Amino acid sequence: MNNKKLSVKDIIFLLLIINLLIGVLYLVFFHHDNTYSSGGDIVLAGSMLEGKGFAVSPESAKILNELQGEKGRLIEYPELKKEIKKRGISLSYVPYVDQPPGLPFLMLVMWKISHAQKYLPLQILQLLVSIGMVILIYKTGENFFSYRSGLIASFIYTFWLPLKRVAVVPHRDFWGIAFTLFWVYFLSLYWKKGRDKYLIAGAVISGIGTYFQPTIFLLPFFSSFLVLLLRKEVKKKYWQVFLITFILPLLIVSPWIIRNRLVYHRWILMRGGMGLTVWEGLGEMDNPYGFYYSDLRAQERVKELGYNFAPDSVEFHEVLLKDALSFIKRHPGYYMKTVLRRIPRSIILRNDWGLHKYLKVGWADFRKEKGGSLWMYFISYPQDFLYRGIAGGLEGFLVILTFVLAFIAGKKKIYALFPSLFCGLYFYLVYLPLHLEPRYFLSAEASFIISLGIGVDAYSRNFQEIGR
Repeated sequence: MNNKKLSVKDIIFLLLIINLLIGVLYLVFFHHDNTYSSGGDIVLAGSMLEGKGFAVSPESAKILNELQGEKGRLIEYPELKKEIKKRGISLSYVPYVDQPPGLPFLMLVMWKISHAQKYLPLQILQLLVSIGMVILIYKTGENFFSYRSGLIASFIYTFWLPLKRVAVVPHRDFWGIAFTLFWVYFLSLYWKKGRDKYLIAGAVISGIGTYFQPTIFLLPFFSSFLVLLLRKEVKKKYWQVFLITFILPLLIVSPWIIRNRLVYHRWILMRGGMGLTVWEGLGEMDNPYGFYYSDLRAQERVKELGYNFAPDSVEFHEVLLKDALSFIKRHPGYYMKTVLRRIPRSIILRNDWGLHKYLKVGWADFRKEKGGSLWMYFISYPQDFLYRGIAGGLEGFLVILTFVLAFIAGKKKIYALFPSLFCGLYFYLVYLPLHLEPRYFLSAEASFIISLGIGVDAYSRNFQEIGR
C-alpha cells in the first residue's frame, strides 16, 4: 500500500514539473500575444484603479484597440495611460456591463499585490492555478472511480496543449475552465460520499465563477439534476438539490444583478453582450440575408436600423438581439440548418496551440482563392495542413472517444464517467444555439478529459465496477 502511494506521488510530482515547464515556455513566448483581446477587462481594471468604479471610458477602449492592432500585441495599462496623456484626450465614463466584473477585479487585486500594473502577475497566478489542476483532476478521477482514472486524466491534461495555451492568456476563458473543474471536483465528492455539503461548496464556487464566466451559472443545477436521474433519486432530492445548485448561486450573483437593474433599469443576469453573439452566429456560413461574422458589419447593421448606439452598450446589443430573433422567427429553417451545421464542427475543433503565427493560409481561404483540392492544399502549405489536421483531429478524437466509452460503460452499467460527461455536454447545449467558436468548448474538453480517464481505466478492467 505504501509503495503504491509513493508511486502515485512520484507520478503526480513529475506531472506537476512537466506542467510547470510547458507553462513557463508558453508564458515566455506568448506573454504579450493578443490572440485573445482583453481590452474591456484592462480598461475596467484601470477605471477601478482610478476610483471610477464599474465604469469604463469609451475613449480608452478605442485607443487600446488601436494600439493593439497597430503593435500586434497586448498593451499594458501604463502604456495606455501614456498614450492617452500624449493625445491630450478628455475621458468620459459610462457604466460597464458588457462582461462580468470578476476578471477585471482580480486583475486589479494582482496589480495592488505586485505594485505593477501589468498582465504578468495575473498570468503567473493563472499558470499556478493551471498547474494545481493536475492534483484536482487526479482527485476528481479518484473520487469518481479509482486512482488510476485520476492519473490517466492528469496525464492527458498535462499534454493537452489548448489548455496549456489558454492558461497564460489574461482572459475569462481560463477562469471558466478552472471554475468548471472545481465544480466537477465537488460533484465527485458528492458522488462518492453523498453529502449535501459538497454540493453547497461547489455551488458557492460556481456562483463566484459566474462573475468570471456567466455560462457557468446553470452548470451545477444541470449536472446535479442528471446525476439524480442517473441514480433514480429525482423525486427524493429534487427540491433540495434545486435550492442548493440554483438558488444559492443566484443569491451569490444577485448583487451584480441588482446593480444592473438600478443602473440600466433592466434585468441583466451578468452581462449585456448577448446580442452581438447571437447576431454574428447567424453569419457563420454564407447567406443571402446580410448576416456576417463581423463586429464591423454588426455596427453597420445597427446604423441601418436607425440607431447610433455605441458598440458594447446595452442598447447596441438589444437592437442586434431583437433583429436576430425577428429573423429566426421568419426563417426558422435557416436557423435550424445553422445549429445543425455547428454540431460536427463543434466536435472537430481547432483551438489555439500557440502556433498560429507560423501558419500562412487556412483551408477555407485556400479553397476560396485558388479552388484547389485538399491534396493541393497539402502540397502548397504542408505545415498548415498538418497543424490544422492534427489539432482538429485530436480534439475531435477526444470528444468522440469519450462518448464511445460512455456508451459502452452505460451498457455495462458503469456510470462513474457520466457526471463529468454531463458537465462537458452542458457547454454544448449552451453554445450550439448561440454561436460557435472553438474556445467556447475548452471547459467541455477539460470535463471530457476526466471522463476519458475513467473510461480508459474502466476499459482496461473490462468495465468491471470497482470501489462502489
